[in-house]
Amino acid sequence: MCINRKKLSVFLITRLRQGALFFERGGMVFRRSFAEWRNGGAGYGGVPHRSTALPPPLGSYGGTCWAGSFTVILLINAHLISAVQPMKLQHETLVPGVSYACYQANKPPLYVHVVKVDLLQKGVKVGAVRAQGRESVTQLAQRYTTDKHKVIAVINGDYFDGDEKIKGPWGMHIQGGQVIFTPALKRSTFLVDLDGRPMIDIPRLQLTAQFSSSPISYDISNVNRYYNIGEQGLHLFSTFGDNDRVLVKNSTGMTLNGGTLEAGKTIKCKITGVAAQSGNIDIPSNGLVLCYNGTGSATVPKMTKDTEVRINAQIYPAATEAVGGGPRILRDGRVTAEFGKEGFSPAIEACLKWGKHPRSAVGYSSDRCLLFLVTVEGRIPRSEGMDIKELANFLLGLGISDAMTFDGGGSATLFTEKHKSKTYENDMRPVANGLAVFQSQDTTI
Repeated sequence: MCINRKKLSVFLITRLRQGALFFERGGMVFRRSFAEWRNGGAGYGGVPHRSTALPPPLGSYGGTCWAGSFTVILLINAHLISAVQPMKLQHETLVPGVSYACYQANKPPLYVHVVKVDLLQKGVKVGAVRAQGRESVTQLAQRYTTDKHKVIAVINGDYFDGDEKIKGPWGMHIQGGQVIFTPALKRSTFLVDLDGRPMIDIPRLQLTAQFSSSPISYDISNVNRYYNIGEQGLHLFSTFGDNDRVLVKNSTGMTLNGGTLEAGKTIKCKITGVAAQSGNIDIPSNGLVLCYNGTGSATVPKMTKDTEVRINAQIYPAATEAVGGGPRILRDGRVTAEFGKEGFSPAIEACLKWGKHPRSAVGYSSDRCLLFLVTVEGRIPRSEGMDIKELANFLLGLGISDAMTFDGGGSATLFTEKHKSKTYENDMRPVANGLAVFQSQDTTI
């Protein structure tokens, strides 16, 4: 990249009477005082300040600064001079490889919790945690702490239905390799790959069933989605979906023995019982229930007791952990806010995008070695919350390259033993799932 040295010199020697620079990048205006620019500080932690008086950016280039009655334009690629300077937070070590920091500001009032995880640290890992019905992040931390591993931090996860009778999160949930919920919506999902590194993607899950009485493989529509049971196709249920029975409606229900559904693997089962039409079917403690509804384009063969069934689950990209949410707000160091791509309605997009609310997000560094859990408090005196672009730029200031949001509002909560976020509700809201940081008691692994 060639930089015009003459124009650069003009910029550097020009003294702006109002003592501030304004940079436009990605539709947001950032204010920098001379002292902050000279010292490399971000000013309000990289949180943008709007100015409606500024004109739009000059093509794909920036930045542009205004002061008094004159304008100086510096034609430098915006990717070489970032509007968001790195933030320097005082981190407190929780355990080796995991630290906590708190960002506070008065104007506007903000209180942000940040947990940073070094994924190269031995004995430290991250994983999905499923609630039993609905549980707070504090309860999740307590329940998932065992003699083998301790929960260091938990952040709330995916969106969920307000009706507690509808179990589980809206998105995909894979925990320890087990497929517990297939996604109801095609939205961003936080994933942990086979090497323990983080990813954000809209994964594709392919589930099939093959019966010994037929050479054809049949697609399974979903796992533990009880409200889909009336739809045509095959539906699979396990006790991990927080139910011990399935209410069959005008369907054929089969109980299967043996195994749990794991991503990337095939389980072999036998039909232990067949129940037609309607009624409750108990899910075996170490088994599954497979329901078939409708005729479809490929009718499944007649199913009888002792028929062998092979069930295969493949996820692309391959992952051992998954927690849904969305939208993605950072992609390769760029603010994206991919509402449209992920099917958010215009009304929901407007509410999530522009309103200042409590927020939870997960992100990672460009080398995928550092993971960040971030919760912004909101709707309380000490913190008004952030909109999506403010959150995205705050995450950029932490050195995050890729990020997505989790459920916000009263659900936006984060827990460590010494610190937990405050909400505008009386207590931490019970949620459907979360993302946890674990420390193994054996740090040699």
